Amino acid sequence: MRLRKVELPSITCGTKLSPRCLIQNTGSTTIAEIQFEYEVGGTKFSFTWTGSLTSYAHQYVVLPEITSPGGSQTVDVQIVSVNGGAIELSTINNEATTEVYVSDEAVAFPYQESFENQIDAWTNDETSSLFTWYLDDEIGHNSNQSLANFNTILIFYTAGYEESFKSPVLDLTKSDAPSMAFDVAFNYHKYTPPYFTADAIFADTLIVSISTDCGQNYTELYRKGGAELATVDEPILNPLSVEACFFKPTDEQWRTEAINLEDYKHEKEVILKFAYKSGLGGNIYIDNVHFDRALSLPEQAKENNFTLYPNPAKHLVMLDFKSEGQYKVTIYDALGHVMDSFQTTSKYQLDIGQYPQGMYSIEVMGNGRRNIEKIIKVN
Repeated sequence: MRLRKVELPSITCGTKLSPRCLIQNTGSTTIAEIQFEYEVGGTKFSFTWTGSLTSYAHQYVVLPEITSPGGSQTVDVQIVSVNGGAIELSTINNEATTEVYVSDEAVAFPYQESFENQIDAWTNDETSSLFTWYLDDEIGHNSNQSLANFNTILIFYTAGYEESFKSPVLDLTKSDAPSMAFDVAFNYHKYTPPYFTADAIFADTLIVSISTDCGQNYTELYRKGGAELATVDEPILNPLSVEACFFKPTDEQWRTEAINLEDYKHEKEVILKFAYKSGLGGNIYIDNVHFDRALSLPEQAKENNFTLYPNPAKHLVMLDFKSEGQYKVTIYDALGHVMDSFQTTSKYQLDIGQYPQGMYSIEVMGNGRRNIEKIIKVN
């Protein structure tokens, strides 16, 4: 008899758990009865399964629903008796555990995570490979730590694999204009002859998705990879050692991405998933995830420090600053996707001719202030 594994979602909405066990009959006698004992949060439960499991057959058994304490929990399941104890048991083969984060209450806005302290509420769907998210305690953006992932063709072949981590369960109904922002640093790998017969790009992709049914289904909100995701101008060229493949960003080599969640402001059980899809090369860091309103950044000042004209516009828009200084300008589309980002110290002529028709937000940060203006792109 063998208990192969115990399955539960990595995060739950509510405190009710129904562990699912994969069992296999490894003997020559048909099994008609199995006695399970299982434990969570210091409370023990028992269940007797009856049926017919023939020699070398396997099947799933769903244990009766139990109530668990909130927070990070370990669920331990054992098979203590088979056919009334007639078959000798092996402790190694007949015990399995799984980890689950039990969300007994959804997190309300505003909420932020810098990955500096206890982060049990953020769950990692591991696949038991070297290609996985991990907590980097040496690199962070205005902090000491970040979540990171590393990938290179030099040590493993992971093409198409996805590794993901998930936010706590969030209640978006407390904000009239919810959104999320996060800091990212990323670079990828490029090889040129003579290492390859032609230029070869190995670049991973970051995908952010949302679930409104506690992780059963997800809708994609954001996808960037390769040069579009990179936070530096050039890839890592011809890295021939694992050490050379690592990207260690400076403070200037991070970018803030924003995602508008206003379409989900009536949802009470939301999970955001960050998935990293392998293109066989890249090093990524995620830090300072903010769930808030108004593009998840500090509130804008009442009086704008710039003007823009004409508005609406077909092609060129003039940004005219009221005082001298260093300004960071970011353009967002209606969904909160970053269309462009740059820095300037003076009047700037912005070309929006390549943008699709619609509404855009132009954010200007500088001199200790943040301002946003809407602009309409027409054809």
